[in-house]
Amino acid sequence: MKKIAIIDCRADDKTVYTLEKLNIKVIPTLKIDNLYDSVATHADIQIHYVGNNCFISAPETYEHYKKYMPKKCTLIKGQNNIDSKYPYDVWYNATALKDYVICNKAYTDKTILDSHNKEIINVKQGYSKCNICIVDNNAIITSDNDSGTKGNRCPKNITRLY
Repeated sequence: MKKIAIIDCRADDKTVYTLEKLNIKVIPTLKIDNLYDSVATHADIQIHYVGNNCFISAPETYEHYKKYMPKKCTLIKGQNNIDSKYPYDVWYNATALKDYVICNKAYTDKTILDSHNKEIINVKQGYSKCNICIVDNNAIITSDNDSGTKGNRCPKNITRLY
């Protein structure tokens, strides 16, 4: 199956062309009008990748992503609508690694929490996925000191790079 990139719908044509030339299926995000402009088109706010070609999207973006998802992918509709005010805009903003999910558990959609059979690393940061770049299943890049990867809370097999 072709790789997928869900990218900001405001991405320029050159970015889209470059990804497509690399044989990557580009799926644009949807602009959510009730969010402030800087996050209104963030994929991390709208949809969560569980793994194994499975995604969970916000109810208001479900039909949009359903149009673009390849048939081999599973798309599940989440429970929480995205609200205009923090922290009610971060329901889908969770980082999934091989053995862990890093998120603010109180503000993560229950569908996401129930779909992972992984240890949950609960953090204060609601925008936990926005502030983490996954290097591989055992390494992340973040500037957030409360990313769940500092001190005693950090699992021994996760490396925090910054």
